Amino acid sequence: MVSQVFVSYSRRDDAAMRRIVAFLRKKGIHVWVDNEKLVPGTPVWEEEIEKAIHGASAVVVVLSPDSKKSVWVRREISFGERYQKRLFPVLVAGDEDSSITLRLTTSQYVDIRENEETGLNALSTALSFYLEDLEDREQREREDAERLAREKATRKKAELEAAEKVARKIAEREAKEKAAREKAKHEAVEKIAREKAEKAAREKAEREIAERAVGEKAAQEAAEKKAREKVAKQKAEKEAREKFVRDASKKVKLEAIRSLKKIPTSIYIGLVIIAILIAIGYLGIRQNNTTQIANATSAAKAIVFAQSSGNAEATPTPRSIDNAQSTANAIATSTAKFNATSTANTRSTANANARSTAWTNATSTAKAKAYVPATENANHKPVVQIVSIECGSGLSMDVHIRIISEAGISAYAIWETWFVGNNIERSFSPPLPKEIDGTILFEHFEPDTIDRNHQIGLRVEIPNNPNPIFTYAMEPNNRCPGHYQP
Repeated sequence: MVSQVFVSYSRRDDAAMRRIVAFLRKKGIHVWVDNEKLVPGTPVWEEEIEKAIHGASAVVVVLSPDSKKSVWVRREISFGERYQKRLFPVLVAGDEDSSITLRLTTSQYVDIRENEETGLNALSTALSFYLEDLEDREQREREDAERLAREKATRKKAELEAAEKVARKIAEREAKEKAAREKAKHEAVEKIAREKAEKAAREKAEREIAERAVGEKAAQEAAEKKAREKVAKQKAEKEAREKFVRDASKKVKLEAIRSLKKIPTSIYIGLVIIAILIAIGYLGIRQNNTTQIANATSAAKAIVFAQSSGNAEATPTPRSIDNAQSTANAIATSTAKFNATSTANTRSTANANARSTAWTNATSTAKAKAYVPATENANHKPVVQIVSIECGSGLSMDVHIRIISEAGISAYAIWETWFVGNNIERSFSPPLPKEIDGTILFEHFEPDTIDRNHQIGLRVEIPNNPNPIFTYAMEPNNRCPGHYQP
C-alpha cells in the first residue's frame, strides 16, 4: 500500500500550500489535496476529506494566522488526532502566537518563513523517515498478521486433524464393538442351532439304541424260548424213550419167564441179549460203563436162574452161565466204546462252539486290541473278526475286518457310539461275497467331549441264522490321539 500525506490548509494560504505539495511530490511523496478533485463546501467534499484523513499516513498542517482562524483546519486536526495520524505542522506566516493553535503548541514544527527550501527539505526528510518507519511497521504487522494467520490455520488444521483422528478412532471402536456384538449374536444363534441339532441327534441315537436293545432283547428271548422248547422236547423224548425201554424190558422179562419151559436155553439167552442190546441202544450213552457191565451180568444171571427155577429139566450149567457172562461183557464193552465215541464227539462239538463264541485279545503298538473269534471249524461256523484298528489323520480310523461264511453273508455293519448323538454306522447289504478281508475307512464328525474308552463294533447277519453275530474291539491304547477334546 502506497503511503499518502493529507495537507490541511486555509484557502488564503493556497500559494504556500501549492509550493509545499510540489516540493513533496518532487521528493516522491504522495500528497492528497482537496482542491484537485472536489468542490469545496459540498456534502461529498466533507465525506471525502474524512475518508482521505482516515486513509492518510500523516497530516501536514499549514500554519498561518488564517489557518488558526479556519474552522475546517481545526476539524481536520481533530480528525487526524481521532484516527491517530502523525501531524507535521509547517509555519508559513505569522508567529507562534498568531499562527499556532492551542492543540499544536507542544508539537514541533518546520519553519519555512525565512528559508523555504531548507525548511521543505527538513519537512520532506522527516516525512520520508516517518513514512519508511511506518511502512516497516506496517510490513512487520502484516507479516505478524500473516504469521499469526498461518499459525492459526496450522492450529486449526491440527485441531481438525486431531478431531478427525478421534472421530476415526471412535468410528473404528464402534465398528469393532458392532462387529463383536454381531459375532456374539451369530455365535449364540449357531450355538442354539448346534445344541438343538445335538439334542435331536442324541435323541435319535438313544431311540436307535433303545430300538436295537428291544430288538436284541426280543431276539434273545425268542432264542431262549426256542432253546427251552427244544430242551423240553428233548426231555419229553428222553422220558418217552426211557419209559418205552422200561416197559419193553419188563415185558420181555415177563414173557421170557413165562416161556422158559418152552424155549431152549440157547434161544432164550439170544432173545434176552437182543432185548438188552435194545435197551442199551437207548440208554447206553448216558450210563456209566461199570454200571452197564454189572447190570448186563446181573440180567444174564437172573435169566439163567429163572430158567433153572422154572424148568427142572433145563438146569443151567456152568458153561451156560459163563457164556452169558461173556456175552454181557462183550455187550458192555461195545456199549462203553460207543459211549466214549459219543462223549468225544460231544466234547469236540462243545469245544468248537466255545471257540466260535470266544474272543482272543490281539494287541500291538500301532493296532487296536481286538476280540477275534476262532477260525472256521469242521461244522462250518462263520469267522467274524476285527483284525486291527489303526489311527488315521484327524478323526479317521482304518478298521481291518475279516468275515468268512460258507452259507454266505446277508449284511454287515460297523459302528462306534462313544459320542452320544454322533454315533457312526456304516452298513453293507447284498450282493456280498462269502469272504471279506479288508480295511474300511471310519471317520467321526467331531471329537468326544467325555473322557472314556472308545470301542468299535461289528455286526454280521448270516442266512438261516436267526441272530446276528457281534464282535468288538478297542481303539489303540483305548483311544486314538485327538479323539477326546474336553
